[in-house]
Parts: sequence; structure tokens; C-alpha cells
Amino acid sequence: MLFSNSGWGDCPHELVSYGSSILGRRVKKLMTDSFQIMRDKKGKFLKGCIGNPFKRGQKAWNNAGRKEACKFCKKLFSCPPSDKGIYCSSKCKIDASKEKTAWNKSRRMPEISGENHYLYKGEAAGYSAKHAWMKKMFGKANKCAFDISHKSTRYHWANISKSYSRDRDDWASLCPQCHGQYDSILSSKIRYEKKGVS
Repeated sequence: MLFSNSGWGDCPHELVSYGSSILGRRVKKLMTDSFQIMRDKKGKFLKGCIGNPFKRGQKAWNNAGRKEACKFCKKLFSCPPSDKGIYCSSKCKIDASKEKTAWNKSRRMPEISGENHYLYKGEAAGYSAKHAWMKKMFGKANKCAFDISHKSTRYHWANISKSYSRDRDDWASLCPQCHGQYDSILSSKIRYEKKGVS
């Protein structure tokens, strides 16, 4: 017999390759007959037939029955041998990562920050960099220096002399309305001074 109940190991490859010959048709018929008797009338696999590698009660290769507790929700779950068994699902993994804090959060490193940073430009820094520096050093602007009664949802750090130096006295906390009016008046004054009009 070309096929045994243990598998396809006893089948010569040369016989299978001759599909158009008489011998090849016999091989094909044997293969068909073997597959026909694999299941019974109810559709269940017959014991010892080809194509039924699992035995009754045999566990799958990826289910070794190892139980682990999820480090986030503490629920027991079964995991394969190749899995580390840390989280029971991707949702728990994502939620756990959200609770972790960065290693450099609220950590001061003066040796590489501020003036010691290799990208520090000092007074040669740009417009946005100066405003970001003011916000970092002195906090958010929280009132209008021209009129305290002005209420707004946000306030701006406005430079008084338009030289954008890092001097605190050269900056004022203003509401957006006063900031726009001040910049408009100051820019007009500078424009007229350049033209020689007093």
C-alpha cells in the first residue's frame, strides 16, 4: 500500500509526479479513497485516518495551559509558551502605557539646558523663541497691564520696545485688544520716525 495511516511519509514522490500516466491515476484514486474514509456519517474524523494528526485530549502546540495574571487588570488568562504573559489584551497594554511617566519628566538637567544647551542663541534667537522663553521663565500672561478691568480668555506677552531682549522689564502682559492697539500705534510711530516725521 502506498499510504499508511501515519501520514504521507511512505508515498514516493516519483509516483505523484506522473499525474498523466496510469500509475498516476491509481495514486490519485488511492488519495481520493483515503480522504473519503477520513470522516464518518456524522462528519467526525475517524481514528487513525490520514489528515487527523490530533489525538483525543491532545493540546495544541500554542496552548500549554500556562496561566498568568494580567499586570494591569489582574485577570487570569492562558498564554502560549512563546508569550511573555504580561498583559491579557492589547487594550490593557495601551492603558498601562498611558499610566507610565516619562523618565525625564520633571527632571532638571542644568548642564544641558538654558545657556548651556548647544543650540542656545541668546539675543540672536527669533521672535517665537523669545516668546517661548518668556512663557517658560515667567509663566503665562494672566492680566492686562494697561487696564486690570479688561477680562479675556487669554493674554499675551507683548514686547514694549520691539527690541525683543530677554529683559523682564521690556515685556508686559496684555489682553489681545490692548496688544493689537499698542502694536499698531508703535509700528506707526516707528514708521513715521523713519520717514523723519515727528
